[in-house]
Amino acid sequence: MDRFLIYLIESSLLLSVGVALFMLLMSSETMHRLNRWLLLLVAFMAIVLPTVPLNVDSPMAALSSVIESVVKGNAMNLVNSDRVYDMSAVLQPITDNAYETQTAISSYRIMEYVTVLYFTVVALLIIRLLYMYIQVARILRNGVDEDISGYISCNARLVVHDGSYKPFSWLGYIAISRFDLEDGGREIIIHEAAHIRYCHSLDILFADLLIILQWFNPMAWVMKNLLKDIHEYEADSAVLAAGVNAKQYQLLIIKKAVGARLYSIANSFNHSLTKKRITMMCKEKSSLWHCAKALYIVPLAVIAACTFSSSANSEPLVKVNEKVEISENVNQEKYLDSANVERTKEVVTLKIRGNGSSNSSDESSSVERMPEFKGGATAMLAYISTNIIYPQDCVKNRVEGKTYVMFNVATDGSLKDVNIAKTSGNNLLDEEAVRIVKSMPAFIPGLDKNGNAIQVRYMLPVAFKLQ
Repeated sequence: MDRFLIYLIESSLLLSVGVALFMLLMSSETMHRLNRWLLLLVAFMAIVLPTVPLNVDSPMAALSSVIESVVKGNAMNLVNSDRVYDMSAVLQPITDNAYETQTAISSYRIMEYVTVLYFTVVALLIIRLLYMYIQVARILRNGVDEDISGYISCNARLVVHDGSYKPFSWLGYIAISRFDLEDGGREIIIHEAAHIRYCHSLDILFADLLIILQWFNPMAWVMKNLLKDIHEYEADSAVLAAGVNAKQYQLLIIKKAVGARLYSIANSFNHSLTKKRITMMCKEKSSLWHCAKALYIVPLAVIAACTFSSSANSEPLVKVNEKVEISENVNQEKYLDSANVERTKEVVTLKIRGNGSSNSSDESSSVERMPEFKGGATAMLAYISTNIIYPQDCVKNRVEGKTYVMFNVATDGSLKDVNIAKTSGNNLLDEEAVRIVKSMPAFIPGLDKNGNAIQVRYMLPVAFKLQ
């Protein structure tokens, strides 16, 4: 869920910026088709760009790292196929109801509540969308098909009903009441046929799906309204291009401005922007220079690519406060003291050979996606804190310590070759640390650059502290 939440935040940020810039630069221009495709492109970028890993180094990439650290609480699975990262500053399960442990568990529970709330609203919106489609289909089914060739030459089906719903189009159908057909029917049908010809119903479906994905983002709802406005401008232009008198058509729009509300999945002649439609029809056509403002999409895409590129390729940062001594059962090639690493990173790394693992220094076997506990690092911390048993003898004698447990995350996610990398100095604490690691459920396995599961060496510090 952590990864999906990061995606939602990045996607909603990009959509919000893109729509805001559109409203500032392009919403008053009369190049309606350009505006329509520009708005759809902004929405498409917001959906796709945060999912595309790009090897781009940019100061803007720090924003993505900030988002990840906020969502994951700075608790990322920091592993590489030929490296082991000390996570002691991030994961320190404390067993005596310590404040840090309770905070981590509370954060995990909050994430659960957020997840339930998000998908509950998603489910309700899907039900609402299906209900509206059913209602529109019911109107079309109860109407009577009539010949459209007397009004306009097109392949749309004309459905006439006796209800109070105002004219609308949906996919290949035009629905109109008997009264409206007799009063301005030709102009209305030309208008709705333009919606069908330009496939506006598909735009609305796309906007509705985006709203379901980002229901919490006000700009997703604004984007749909802007799109529907553009649809009306396009259809109005088609009516005027067909030779309809502009003043008579504007009077018809005003006359039809009051009526029963239509479901938002359809394009309605009675769309509630009468004044803006008339104003747009009276405006002069935008010059090519004004339309050049649409090029804002290019720097927006570049900045978005630089900003979100770090999710897949930036090296995670962890602060380490102590030097880790490795026990004799681990074949140590090299140990780097934290003083020899960049001060901004302060990462302790060590390379492992042998032990039958796939920890090769071959670059082709490097991990592209790190293995992780299901639910993220905060879930792992909560699991350990909930299930660990502080040895009674150690509680009685006030014994504390930290055990570094080393293990392999296999290609199926199971934990293998669990052993002690650094002892706490107490056998009971070491045994409990090994036991809790062995009891952990399977991880989500790491993946290499080709998307194949790969075995990864992992080190987890388990801290025992008493209040």
